[in-house]
Amino acid sequence: MRIGFVGLSVAVLFLTGCSSQPESMSQSRYEVDSEYVSKVERQARMSGMSNVEVYWVNPPRKEKGANTEGN
Repeated sequence: MRIGFVGLSVAVLFLTGCSSQPESMSQSRYEVDSEYVSKVERQARMSGMSNVEVYWVNPPRKEKGANTEGN
């Protein structure tokens, strides 16, 4: 009985330790590239087709604080 309890306790502690992550890892270095998103959506509206909607499944991302180049 005692061996089973100790084994279960070790397993629970091991799984708890593996599931935790440092707080710095939880914050992303990337953000949605809102300039590019608005440019694409604006071009879709102005393409001459009516009722065009853009659905972003995986929106474009850029690094936070990265300078954008004019394309």
